[in-house]
Amino acid sequence: MNRYNIFKKILNNPFKCIKKYILIPLCMSILLLVSSGCWDRVEINDLAIVTGIAVDAASQKKIQLSVQLFMPSSGASMQGGGGGGSGSGSQQQSFVVSADGVNIADAVTNIEEKVSRQIFWGQNDTIFFGKKLAKIGIGPSMDFLTRYPKPREHAYVFVTEGKAKKILELKPKLERNSSEVLRELAKKQTGMKTTLKDLAQMLSDPYESAVLPWVEFHNEKGRISGVALFSGDKMTGRMNKETTRGVQWLRNEIKTATITVNPKGKGLVSMYLLRSKSKLKPVIRNGTWEIIAKIKSEDDIVQNSTNLDVMDEKVINKLEKEMGNLVKRRVYMAVHQAQKKDLDVFGFSDVFHRKYPAKWRASKKNWKEIFPHVVVKVDTNVKILRPGVTSKSASKP
Repeated sequence: MNRYNIFKKILNNPFKCIKKYILIPLCMSILLLVSSGCWDRVEINDLAIVTGIAVDAASQKKIQLSVQLFMPSSGASMQGGGGGGSGSGSQQQSFVVSADGVNIADAVTNIEEKVSRQIFWGQNDTIFFGKKLAKIGIGPSMDFLTRYPKPREHAYVFVTEGKAKKILELKPKLERNSSEVLRELAKKQTGMKTTLKDLAQMLSDPYESAVLPWVEFHNEKGRISGVALFSGDKMTGRMNKETTRGVQWLRNEIKTATITVNPKGKGLVSMYLLRSKSKLKPVIRNGTWEIIAKIKSEDDIVQNSTNLDVMDEKVINKLEKEMGNLVKRRVYMAVHQAQKKDLDVFGFSDVFHRKYPAKWRASKKNWKEIFPHVVVKVDTNVKILRPGVTSKSASKP
């Protein structure tokens, strides 16, 4: 319809045209604005927010699921589409609810029957497996956690020395709850860090062995101290904190650390790790499989209790060599322990696969026999950037 005919219609019946071309579109626009945004909102004080999950073995046929819940008391609302907010100054109460079940799905249903509020899983950042369950096998639990859409794939996963529920029940002084403490420790990467996504990938790889941060209890606190080692979905052993550092060096996962050396028994020098980078180079020659690990680090001296002059270039070179040797010892300790248990926790299989795809395809079925005999050579390059503002220890004359 051209403009002449529209104008003619308006002159003949102005009220009908105004209704059709102006009022109806305007009303529809207003309705769209009013209806969008809050139709699916849920009041925060109707929610129980999950901040941590613990899975323990209740018996050979049942598991115990425990959830750490925040119970907000604010009258603010949460938008289903991702928006929303919470009132300032709201008080929150945290407590733990547990239920048994033949599997996690059954236990979730039993927990929901105990809680009057709607359980919200979207804020959960930590998942803990108890040692007993880890030894039986975490495969069925992982099937639920990776299949169920509500747990976050970036949640951090741990194994605890006793019942995992005990971690959730701890009352920290600095953070709001124990889950938040372990989450922040994992983020700092002073120890091993493994997310739900990482664990799912490791368990799906038939040639790589899974590792999870090991949490132990000390003075009513939970702390990361080494790693738990898995063969398939079952825990078969663990590494202490020092050996775990060797795993982290090879996996290029160490971000922050303070390393102390004892140069010829003259005292201690502590260095703070600023940056590090590890690169694995695979080599296959004459039937021997080798990994050449090139490890670089940059450090600052933060304490010197020796009488060594750290302003002296020769002393700095010696300290760099001492630290390089310490890194090598920890790497070789980790390699020895992993090869003894036939657990490729370093991802060597993937490194060989990328460099020698044809050779890997022909040999991967024998990887369990090949891995224990892989020769690992470590080449370290340590640089001390800043020795500090004093040349000698303040305790020395």
